[in-house]
Amino acid sequence: LSAAGWLVFLVSMLAATASTAAQTTYFKVGDDLKASCQATAAGEQNASTAEYLLCLGYLQAVVATDATFAEWGNVSRQACIPPEITSSQLRLAFLDWLNERPDYLRFSAASLALTAFSESWPYKKE
Repeated sequence: LSAAGWLVFLVSMLAATASTAAQTTYFKVGDDLKASCQATAAGEQNASTAEYLLCLGYLQAVVATDATFAEWGNVSRQACIPPEITSSQLRLAFLDWLNERPDYLRFSAASLALTAFSESWPYKKE
C-alpha cells in the first residue's frame, strides 16, 4: 500500500474502534497483550482462538506501523523482520522476550512488542 493507503487504513481502523474504545481497551500494557498471546490456537487443549488471533494481528500491526512510519520518513525503522518469519514466530519471540523481563509488564504493549522485535531482529542501516 502507498503511504496514503496506509493512512486511510489506519484512520478507518481507529474510527471503527473509537465507539468501543470507552468500553474495552485492548493491550494497554504488556500484561494484557501477554495474556492474549499465551492463548492457544484451534485444535490445542483449552483453545482460545479469538485471543490467539487478536495477539497475532496486534503484533503484525506493530511491525506494519514500524515499516510505515519509516517509509513516510518520520522515524528510522526499528526492526527488520526477515520475510520468512511467520506471525506465530513473532508471537513466540515476543513471549520469550517478555518472559525474560517480567518487570516490564506494565509498560505500553506496543512499545514492548516493538522493542522485542528490534532486539530480536535489529534494523541495520546500510
